[in-house]
Amino acid sequence: MGLLKVCIVTHKKIYTSKNKLFAFGGYFSILRQFLKNINELTLIATGTTKKIQRFNYFSKESNKLQIVTLKNTDSFFDKMFWQFALVLELVRLQRINQFHLINIQIPSLYKLPLPLILAKLLNIPVILSIHGNWVPHSFKPTFLQSLLRSIELVVLRISLRFSSGVITANSELAGKIRSLRFNKPIQVIPYGADLSRFNPSVKKITDFSPFILFVGQISKVKGVNSLLESFINIKLNQPELNLLLIGRKRENYTFPSSITKEINKSIHFLGYLPQNEVAKYMRTAEIVILPSYSEGSPKVLCEALACGTPVIGTRIAGIDEIIIDGMNGILVSPNNIRELTTAIEKILASKELSHRFSENGQKIIQVKFNLELNVKKFVIFFQEILQTKLESGSGAR
Repeated sequence: MGLLKVCIVTHKKIYTSKNKLFAFGGYFSILRQFLKNINELTLIATGTTKKIQRFNYFSKESNKLQIVTLKNTDSFFDKMFWQFALVLELVRLQRINQFHLINIQIPSLYKLPLPLILAKLLNIPVILSIHGNWVPHSFKPTFLQSLLRSIELVVLRISLRFSSGVITANSELAGKIRSLRFNKPIQVIPYGADLSRFNPSVKKITDFSPFILFVGQISKVKGVNSLLESFINIKLNQPELNLLLIGRKRENYTFPSSITKEINKSIHFLGYLPQNEVAKYMRTAEIVILPSYSEGSPKVLCEALACGTPVIGTRIAGIDEIIIDGMNGILVSPNNIRELTTAIEKILASKELSHRFSENGQKIIQVKFNLELNVKKFVIFFQEILQTKLESGSGAR
């Protein structure tokens, strides 16, 4: 379609340190892939200061990337009013850039309506990317949480009305959107693993070996408590084994009292690590485990499989599309310590099983969860939406 100008709006927080930018979770790997396929890309994200900051880059292909960070949203009120600042910035940027399409990648549904309504008024197609399941498994919501979910559902219906199409991270999310009588285009496209960083040729490390590994936010919804309790059970028969946890700790998270004496002995919290370091730990781990209650399509599991490492995850939407139980890993019930313990012991006890999971896992990642290929699918979907706009004669540029 020739020149393509896209604006991506994301919930990700962009950090600045020593005049360099970084984001947790390897988000810049995703950006780099988008920039290979889009001539002019503008990213609007959350920053870490109270002011708007702007950065410009050019890729090897001379494609332009502009990053705009809005003010920090750590407080509740900032989160609620973030979209007002977003709308003002969108108006300013649209006058300068004349975007062909806007892609909103925000799972917090209460943030969506105003920019969508604005885009509709400006006659710009908007694609929603929904990457998180907004109803966690195994949690009984409080009255306030139930009320917020009801509000979010209303907001989602409004947002869908003003959107031109939807991309979801897994099939169950796509089914939920269709159940709301959404009759516009829907694509299921997970991000997947950056195979240039996560692959079997990554150098192994000797630290803490042997160990099992968790990568993600240290929080209740990620099932960390279940993993810690399972590990304590396994330690009784395998005293040499370590558990490593990579990721930031959620502010309100507290550790189970039963694991206190093992912290810094056999349980090690490593905090945030750069992606190249995470890859080394994934390549070395006996197993990578993600016992979450809610996910979209977790890149962590894709990255571990790309490294050739066996995985264990919970039997929930998103994870059950990455792990095929008994073929490339093991699925367990959420918050089931006995099942998780058994699954870990089963893989640790069998080199043959571990090898089979490793080989099968790499195959599925290459085909279905390859970041480079899947970002191209995003861009193809963008182009299809724009082509539909052109053919309908509704103001496409």
